[in-house]
Order: sequence, then structure tokens, then C-alpha cells
Amino acid sequence: MLTPEQRNAKRVSQEHAAVRKVIRKLERAGWELDKLDDGEEWVYGADLLPTLFELDDAWVWFSKNGITHAVYFVFGNGAEDVVCDYSYCKDAGDSFSDTMENIL
Repeated sequence: MLTPEQRNAKRVSQEHAAVRKVIRKLERAGWELDKLDDGEEWVYGADLLPTLFELDDAWVWFSKNGITHAVYFVFGNGAEDVVCDYSYCKDAGDSFSDTMENIL
């Protein structure tokens, strides 16, 4: 039986793996990790993932051919709920919504 600390560590690990999976699949579809809105400032580059994993929630932006979309990540509820929302636009014709539907 796991202790509460072990259960929490396992959940956090699974959530981080789920986030990496979403990012990896979006990148395979041509979407580039762009920036993160932590509620106070924009975070870019190498600081993005470490910052994301320190937050309770954040919008992460992806870009492709000058178009941007966002995914809202929320931590604390388990890997299956880490993607809380994303910018959905079925008629955009830019593949983001289709890619997200295939991920989820």
C-alpha cells in the first residue's frame, strides 16, 4: 500500500508524462511549443516546462504557420484530467482541433 506521499508523487509523475505526451503529439503534427501564460507573465523557451510543472494550472500556447492555439493544463486531479481545455475551432482548417481530439 502506498503512503499519501507516494500516491501524490505517482500522480504528479503521471500528470507530467501526460503533458509531455500532448506536447510530443502536437509537435509531431507540426505545432511548436510557443509560450506559457502563468497568470502574471509570459514564459518562453527552456524555462517553459520547468515553470509549467511548478504551477497549479496554466495556458500553454502552440504555433504553426503564424496561427496560435492554446491548451489549458490543470494539475492535481490526475493524468486523465490534466488537459482541462483547449482552443477549439472546428472550421479553422489548421489541424489543431483534430490533433487534440485524437490525443484526448
